[in-house]
Amino acid sequence: MALAPLTIFPQSITSGDTTRLLLGFPLCPATTFTAVLVLNRAGVAPVTSTGTASGSSFAFVITATQSAAMIAGQWTYAARCTEIASGDVTSGADGDFTVLANYATTITASTTQLQLDAANTALLTLLANPEVSVSFNGQSFTKENQSMLLSTIRNLEAKLASEKAIAAGLRGDAPTRSIRPYFT
Repeated sequence: MALAPLTIFPQSITSGDTTRLLLGFPLCPATTFTAVLVLNRAGVAPVTSTGTASGSSFAFVITATQSAAMIAGQWTYAARCTEIASGDVTSGADGDFTVLANYATTITASTTQLQLDAANTALLTLLANPEVSVSFNGQSFTKENQSMLLSTIRNLEAKLASEKAIAAGLRGDAPTRSIRPYFT
């Protein structure tokens, strides 16, 4: 049984999942227009899906293979509509959405996570060898100013927690796990 199509473009999609959409564009009915959905992110080749007419709306499918190739993060979408009779092209809809990492695959560490790991390594090195100087992010730290490094670690931990909370919210999970919101 195929997935039911969404009638609005979602705030987020998960990498590796199939997404079916049934979108209507009031100024571009499927009876007199064709449509292509273009998903784009700076520095990445666009992902496209050609719409098929379904009444006055268009049915689009973002395949699992297409979404698996999309890196996690912010993306934009645009529905480019072409009038069949004249060949005129217009925008049917556009907006932003988030591609979420697929937890069933290997997840690449975020920049914040990589910085936090490097800062923790620097702190552990400093604690194990109080007479040495360690370098992190272009700065040198010694036993005398390790509190600055600790402050940096706390800031990175807070930023990472915020990133995880945002991702959890987009998935519909409350960051505290005490209340699970359900979207209809």
